Amino acid sequence: MLTEQDQRGGLGVAAMAAAMVAVVLFAPQVLGDGDTYWHLATGQWILGHDRIPDRDVFSYIMAGRPWLAQEWLSQLLMALALRLGGWSGVVILFALSVGLTVMLLGRHLGRWLQPLPLLVAILLAMSLLSPSLLARPHLLVLPVMEFWSASLVIARAENRPPPPGLLLLMVLWTNLHGSFPVGLCFVAALSLETLFIDRREAGPWFGFTLAAAMVTLINPNTLAGALFPIHLVNSGALADIIEWQPARLRDLPPILPVVLVLAYLVIVRGFRPRFWRLLILLVLVAEALLHIRNQMLVGIVGALAIAPDLGRCFGVMRQRGRSERWQGALPFALAAALLCGIRVGHPLVRHDDAVTPALALAHVPPALRSAPVYNDAALGGYLILSGVRPFIDGRAELYGAAFMARYQKAITSPGSLFADEIAQYHIRWAVVGARSSAVPLLSALPGWSCAYRDANAALFVRN
Repeated sequence: MLTEQDQRGGLGVAAMAAAMVAVVLFAPQVLGDGDTYWHLATGQWILGHDRIPDRDVFSYIMAGRPWLAQEWLSQLLMALALRLGGWSGVVILFALSVGLTVMLLGRHLGRWLQPLPLLVAILLAMSLLSPSLLARPHLLVLPVMEFWSASLVIARAENRPPPPGLLLLMVLWTNLHGSFPVGLCFVAALSLETLFIDRREAGPWFGFTLAAAMVTLINPNTLAGALFPIHLVNSGALADIIEWQPARLRDLPPILPVVLVLAYLVIVRGFRPRFWRLLILLVLVAEALLHIRNQMLVGIVGALAIAPDLGRCFGVMRQRGRSERWQGALPFALAAALLCGIRVGHPLVRHDDAVTPALALAHVPPALRSAPVYNDAALGGYLILSGVRPFIDGRAELYGAAFMARYQKAITSPGSLFADEIAQYHIRWAVVGARSSAVPLLSALPGWSCAYRDANAALFVRN
């Protein structure tokens, strides 16, 4: 029997999940990343060719070179959403994924947390998700990540091995997004915990861990696909990408209040998580400080890892039945349906913005569009979706560390490196951001002139 406090907690989680749906549906920044365009272009290419690309088919610098479409399943879903519902369909897909993640997190944390700490935990998790609310594959994998992590934590709490059916979830994760090693590391850590607590139970856990690693080979690129995330991180190509840089405390990153709350729990409430759970949490927090995009892992995987210990800290609540833990699901479903209906009723139309240089591209003569172009990396995705082969785009793993470093150095260092690049690749025109470092460099090139400029982009052509 649900208490009034339980009901309020369930409705609170539903309200938070619905709020996240609303943010993704209506906040402009969700579509503020140029990579969304090339992910969509990849999905459209898959639909048009009935196969997954294994070589670069978009750029002219790297054309024909091997390229793994690691996130092909997410890209296919994105392209289908665009085909069925336009840009409204795209944001609805991502909104429902984020909302479902919050609801699942509330359901699973509710096994151990009373309503007030539960709502605080959900609020902190939402804040950690906020910097990553971009229409890209990492959002589509969040429900899978949550369910995988929660199922493992529940299995440990009930002293039983992981359910074999979870292996299908790992296959799905591997083909949706390259973050699947997080899931492998998590189950490996829980297996070690099992070994130190009860060796008799460790065998099935290590067997499951090995099986989970093996099923990552079930992807279009088999071993290369399974090893792709490791190669990407070790390549050095991500060094200059903002989301892979360390969190700066002066920017007040969302991980900061989380660390303060944890400090409060330890100092004031006497929170003492078990060794392996503490180790998992510390590793995740360290990763969040080292790489901005990993903050969301703390809010999902980290919260679930320490949930049983948090429950003991606050006084373990009674175990609720399955139907009780879904308290708030119906209000959330109704709210999400209403919000999506409003979005459909007011279709989303992309206009010129910082990653959508539509007006600038419209001023390019048709004969010039097929000529070599120079562009900012952030604009490469839009060029790809528009049928223009870019100089560079967001696929850092394709271009490699050396090319990415030279690209950055050319527009930030004095000297002739920029002019040398323009000459080396026989570039005829350029489209860059209005405030790009390349604007004064292009303006200073002999024989070049600015053909168009607005608040978002500048178009230069070689006379």
